[in-house]
Amino acid sequence: MADRDFQLIIGGEHVAGASGYDVVNPATEQVVATAPDASVQQAQDACQAAKDAFDGWARTPMAERCALLARFADVWDAHRDDLVPLVQAETGATMRVAKTMQVPQVSARFRRYAQVESNLVALPPAIMPSTALAPGGIIGGVEHRAPVGVVAALAAYNFPVTNMAGKIAPALAMGNTLVVKPPTQDPLGVIRMVELFDEAGFPPGVVNVVSASTVEAAEAITTSPAVDMISFTGSTGVGCRIAEVAGKQMKRLLLELGGKGAAIVFDDADLKNAVSNISSTWTFHSGQICTSPSVSWPSGGSTTSWSPASRGWRRTSRSATRSSATPSSARSSPAPTASGWRASSPAPPPTAPPWPPAASGPTSTPASTWPPRWWSMPPTT
Repeated sequence: MADRDFQLIIGGEHVAGASGYDVVNPATEQVVATAPDASVQQAQDACQAAKDAFDGWARTPMAERCALLARFADVWDAHRDDLVPLVQAETGATMRVAKTMQVPQVSARFRRYAQVESNLVALPPAIMPSTALAPGGIIGGVEHRAPVGVVAALAAYNFPVTNMAGKIAPALAMGNTLVVKPPTQDPLGVIRMVELFDEAGFPPGVVNVVSASTVEAAEAITTSPAVDMISFTGSTGVGCRIAEVAGKQMKRLLLELGGKGAAIVFDDADLKNAVSNISSTWTFHSGQICTSPSVSWPSGGSTTSWSPASRGWRRTSRSATRSSATPSSARSSPAPTASGWRASSPAPPPTAPPWPPAASGPTSTPASTWPPRWWSMPPTT
């Protein structure tokens, strides 16, 4: 795999990057392959290629576009045996995740958007009152859905091919063309995806891929006058920057940012079931998933907190304890402040997962620091 030559695809042509960088398996720290590193000019060329291909693709009947999406799904599935180890290696995911939640979800999403739907949507009638400008009456209308133009699609690193498929498929079905910017950490599966569009019979330039490790190349895409819309999944900070530069050109935006929230457990909840579900979501894919809660706490105002019993978890009063011999300094409930939540004890909330290391025992982890009444995980998306 390391000796495979990955290239940019611009206007249907395979183009070597201005340079290259190593893609490293985060689980083994071994080099998977060398990814092409695009220059600013190559990023701009990809945007122009998508713009040049737009008119012809937008005029293609939707039935034909959707047939190509279905064809791509078949081509992707036919290459499954090669794609699974590639995606698994560059993302560092478990083989089970790669086989079930990464590679097969690409073809599933393309088949979903391969269903032909009318671009004319009837709006429900509305009763309008009379005004000084016009008499009232029953007003109806039809919504006409049309392609935007060139869409820049930038995906997150946790599920790169799955996330990108959810951007590419609906854009193509509607008649848009794309410039695809895969995540820097694991771009190889997305590059392979765009290669297979040619095998499926898509016209040149409809889907272009530019991998790059520099901010300059990425901003060349988001600021290009040829790009009409940006679909981005990633951090809030980067999303704010994209919104800033795109707003100056009135580009349309679809931003999925941050994504993590709190898991609140109410007093009447099944505690064992709650902890099981939160833990499984929290730890899945190393916590690198937008449905993973960043904070978990029981509902406010009660005298309840959580502590482990010999089997499962139990409710205790006020303090989170780890053994029956709990010192009086054990962490108590968090208290609201003007800026959010804080622990009422002087120590800051820990960011470690809500379980001790395997080697830890009742005597190795102070009761005052684990388990916390307020759990926090640093953002990963």
